[in-house]
Amino acid sequence: MASPIQIVLNHENFEEARDKAPGGSKTDFFAHKDREFTEHKRDILAQLNSISEKLTKSGAGETGYIKVALRKKAIAKSHRPLVAIFKEDRIPLVGGDDLGELIFEANPVSISKVSEAVHKAETVTRMKYDKAKGKEVPNPSSFKSELGAIDRISIYGAPEKRDFTVEEAVSWLANPMTGSSYHVDLFEIPSPRSSWDAVPDSKRLLFKSFIDGLLSMDVGLDVSKLPSSKADPSQLAFRLEKSDRRPVIRLGSTRARVERDRARDLAPFDAEMEHHRRLLEFLDWHPLVRRIELPPIVAKTHSKASATSVSSQAQTARIDGITSLPELDQDASFPTMGIIDGGVSEFLDPWIIDRWDFLAEEDADLDHGTFIGGLTVVGNMVNGGEICIERDGVAIVDIGVLPDENKIGAFETYYSNGITDFFDEISQAVAEINATNGVLIFNMSLNIQRPAIPSRYDRFASTLDRIAEENDALFVLSAGNTAPHSIRAEWSTDSTQAIIDLGL
Repeated sequence: MASPIQIVLNHENFEEARDKAPGGSKTDFFAHKDREFTEHKRDILAQLNSISEKLTKSGAGETGYIKVALRKKAIAKSHRPLVAIFKEDRIPLVGGDDLGELIFEANPVSISKVSEAVHKAETVTRMKYDKAKGKEVPNPSSFKSELGAIDRISIYGAPEKRDFTVEEAVSWLANPMTGSSYHVDLFEIPSPRSSWDAVPDSKRLLFKSFIDGLLSMDVGLDVSKLPSSKADPSQLAFRLEKSDRRPVIRLGSTRARVERDRARDLAPFDAEMEHHRRLLEFLDWHPLVRRIELPPIVAKTHSKASATSVSSQAQTARIDGITSLPELDQDASFPTMGIIDGGVSEFLDPWIIDRWDFLAEEDADLDHGTFIGGLTVVGNMVNGGEICIERDGVAIVDIGVLPDENKIGAFETYYSNGITDFFDEISQAVAEINATNGVLIFNMSLNIQRPAIPSRYDRFASTLDRIAEENDALFVLSAGNTAPHSIRAEWSTDSTQAIIDLGL
């Protein structure tokens, strides 16, 4: 059945530098199918040869990235080809893409070594007697077993990098709440030019072609590093502005970027279609680029203008209709919670122990935060003991960080870089409130809206994980009030596809 809850898994928890060899006997995925395996081996060698030729002719040096897709049966049994074929000292594993897809950094030399390993796979089915089973069973070499686990090998290219058109990008980025920047993941941030002499020639050409290509773009390109986790530090923001400045590329501290952007007025967004087309074509082509995304925007879980908010307004009225609140007994023990929203009204002052004063009074919208706070403090009184069995009373810290959505220009006034700055403010607020009040639970009944549902673990889910981990805190997030046309598809009746959708 369809569900408003989306399961999001952190890909970082499933990507390891190397998997150990699986225990038990090796699987022959082509047992008694010698002709098919011979053709499969020939196809993989042809794919490797084609990749080597493309890397040799690349205008970005000979270093690139390849994607190895595994068979479904190999995914289920965790037979990753990392022991005999894609050995660590032969070709480095740099991560994963979709389920059962491994990404390696490659060059013609490493591809040649992989091809040599593939050649060692026997094309006949070898058998051995299994005493436990009392019969002959397939007994492949590691080379044949791992080669059989591979479905195909390809260059990591444009189809994997983005899922939107130029027109969709310009339309979405024109909304100032996005920060008007592309969010770009690289496989590796280029090191400073001063250290290029210390890297291999092919890697130096890779870095140089990337930097030089950006510097050759039209005026008004601003590139800066995005805040990111230690596990995934290679993320940049690309913004096209109406400016006479030559391209500016900053790959250093994110804190310096934030302070700089807050200190100056950003130039207007450049909506010239051809400028975006040229930039995206370059990013699609360059091997260093792993993923190009459009930034999401943040919104409350319900809108007064939507039909789905009628019940929410009625509930809010019920809370507003309460003329008195239970008293906060200073000697009693109550749970504490931070409410990350647009602010909480003075009506709940008896239970507010602190406030994060960030928004000007004229930019705050207290309705939604007060509604959430009211349910938190007097949930039993409002809904009755059958729905809310807990006693009333929660000490609140009001974290008002989301400006009035109906006030044009308010959000970008506070967050010139869009949601990136918004989460930076949340990070500072949580750290301070955790330190001063010991608050460990934070409610954030806000939705992250994006132009397309991502097929991977979201950057901002990772940001929340990082903030929670740094402060030993727990975030309570809303599932959202999904409009009928946006309801997610029902679970697939195919069990394999359902597992793939879950990311397990």
